[in-house]
Amino acid sequence: MKSRWLTALAAGLLTNYAVSVQGFEQFVVKDIRIEGLQRITEGTVYNYLPVNVGESLAPEKTGEILRALFETGFFQDIELKRDGNVLVVQVIERPTIGKITVSGNKEITEENLLSTLKTAGLAEGYVFDRAMLEQVRNELERLYFSHGKYAVKVDATVEEQPNNRVNVSIAIEEGQAARIKTINLVGNHAFTTSELLKSFTLSPTNYMSWVSQADQYDKQKLSADLEALRTFYLDRGYLNFRIISTQVAITPDKQDIYITINMEEGDEFVLSGFQLAGNTILPEAELLSLVELKDGEVFSRAKVANVVKKLSDRLGQEGYAFAKVNPVPDIQEADKTVKLTFYIEPGNKIYVRKVMFEGNTKTKDEVIRREIIQMESAPVNTKFIEDSKLRLNRTGYFTDVKVETRPVSGTTDEVDIVFTVEEASSGQLGGGVGYSDVDGLLFNANISNRNFLGTGKSVDFNFNRSKAYTTYNMSYNNPYYTIDGISRGFNIFYSETDLGKSTSITNYTTDAYGANMSYGMPISPHDRLTFGYGFQSTTLAIGGVQVPIEILAFVAENGTKSNEVTMAFGWIHNTFDRMVFPENGLQQAAGATFSVPGSHLEYYRLSYSLQKYQSLSHGFIGMTSATLGYGNGYGKTNGLPFYKNYFAGGTRTVRGFEESSLGPTDSLGNPFGGNFLATGTLALIFPNFFMPDTKSVRLAWFLDGGQVYDLENRESLLYPTQSRNPTGLRYSTGLSLTWMSPIAPLVFSLATPLNEHEGDRIQKFAFTFGTVF
Repeated sequence: MKSRWLTALAAGLLTNYAVSVQGFEQFVVKDIRIEGLQRITEGTVYNYLPVNVGESLAPEKTGEILRALFETGFFQDIELKRDGNVLVVQVIERPTIGKITVSGNKEITEENLLSTLKTAGLAEGYVFDRAMLEQVRNELERLYFSHGKYAVKVDATVEEQPNNRVNVSIAIEEGQAARIKTINLVGNHAFTTSELLKSFTLSPTNYMSWVSQADQYDKQKLSADLEALRTFYLDRGYLNFRIISTQVAITPDKQDIYITINMEEGDEFVLSGFQLAGNTILPEAELLSLVELKDGEVFSRAKVANVVKKLSDRLGQEGYAFAKVNPVPDIQEADKTVKLTFYIEPGNKIYVRKVMFEGNTKTKDEVIRREIIQMESAPVNTKFIEDSKLRLNRTGYFTDVKVETRPVSGTTDEVDIVFTVEEASSGQLGGGVGYSDVDGLLFNANISNRNFLGTGKSVDFNFNRSKAYTTYNMSYNNPYYTIDGISRGFNIFYSETDLGKSTSITNYTTDAYGANMSYGMPISPHDRLTFGYGFQSTTLAIGGVQVPIEILAFVAENGTKSNEVTMAFGWIHNTFDRMVFPENGLQQAAGATFSVPGSHLEYYRLSYSLQKYQSLSHGFIGMTSATLGYGNGYGKTNGLPFYKNYFAGGTRTVRGFEESSLGPTDSLGNPFGGNFLATGTLALIFPNFFMPDTKSVRLAWFLDGGQVYDLENRESLLYPTQSRNPTGLRYSTGLSLTWMSPIAPLVFSLATPLNEHEGDRIQKFAFTFGTVF
């Protein structure tokens, strides 16, 4: 009887396990002995056993013991024995997973795959259950299906290892992603399908799909596109818009996908008024001025969200960091109008207990703290916190800055502000060899650190040599020479220039040396005034058999050696969101440099530059830049010294034309430069389709324009009746690639002139090494 009962128990309740129970009569358990354990402790087994020492064990309770132990998942075989009055539990543990290897994956990273496996119960160190492999295979297939890989094949193999361990190998054949053939919208009347699909990231296959891969079906992207469609309608007054259903059909060969979205637009609603309610804290008139809504305009959820943000930010500036602004619509279906009430709940006024920093292993706390304008023990000001984050990004010391507001335990009105920074590589010691298509072989040696010893001070020594230039430069700058943020810097330089060895410019050489000191003074969070003075000495030598008449005339009038005391004034306005590769913001700079009266040469140079970045949709960024420069002589000096002339053409100004080739020419037909420069660029920066996670590469389409003129309109000395000025601006368009490599920035450009004139020197491909402009 007992034998039949145990057999039924093993066959029914414990299917797929090797189980045996040695027959015995009821007895009192004097001791329990566990045999066969390798990794699991005896204490763990005792915790699961439903029988204790001193209890009477009846045969019918053995099934309960076996069930309890098998449900732990630790064992693949269990045998109960009796040794006198000792209960013997003999087990064979399941193996543990020693190593998991994934191969064949390209679309999904190994990290994401291992995370999915762990969720399914398969991870290194886990107890292995062979029955789980099918579940794991299904989970991985579902993951790939969500990325449009419907032809994926997943194969799992298990290899036994010593010490009751196994290695699991997951081999994946991803196959081709299913391509979207069509996206059908059903139920749209107010807007065309093509207009609505512009807000989608997914799209049917087209000529740009090989770059954007927007025709590869992805479940998560489709969900985002459906939300974008809903947002499109809600921003245009269709409050009752709803998506009825979404069908995704795939062809039998699992290659083409057809998406159908059924919708109901509803009616358009207009705004019939708005009001504030709750505890407004500030004067209602001030808050209402932030509500940029008008009666009778089409209702827009985006505009309402913008109002909520502005109201929340304004209350946050008064210390109400956790203020809530809830827009409640009163919808009148009959006349299709909406009246909004913004309910304000300011909550407690919050104070800052501490401002703390994390992640700065090199940069000293005081260097970060001096950029923080949110003070401790003061009320929270959300604008000050965001501005502090922006100031840290602009230092260039960090690749990423995050800020977090942490409530202080035990209080309801205090928080800690924590800035977490990821430090950039600020120092460089070494040298290099490069090549420029204009200057030939380049040699460089440098010792530089823009965050020297974590103090925020910059120290730099550079030596550069090419076939036309040799320069030595030493500089130092302290951005906080005073506690108020006045900066002071020094610079010492020596240079030898032999432009006769360059490919395109008038043949002459100069030896120059000098030094200067500069100061900068902040006058607003975004504006700075600069002042500097220095001394420079220049020795001019004329090379070559043929010497341009213009240079001979300059030497005859001014000699070959000059010494000048120089002064410089400037203004900088900067709202960039980061120092390297900004996405938004405006930078303007204006400056004047001149030699003081009494110098050997008396001249001045004026400059203005502008650069603006603006984030567009779908990760694109627009960029606009312009540069103006003008110089001239005064007093006893007739005109701007020719070696101070402006030049245009090349990677820094108008790409597609040879470096420094645009503008007036000398009597021998070589580029001579002029005293007025005007250049500009329009650019569209593309998102990183191929490397979406990298922030070190930028690809852009550009349109350049510019030219150099002699505004004195001096006639050619060789042909007195002819002007030296060129005719009209030059334009070019093309693509540029900037890579912030670990060594130095590399900039490549491929450009085509749009209005080439006779005599223009064309250079379609160019690159620069070491400086980004």
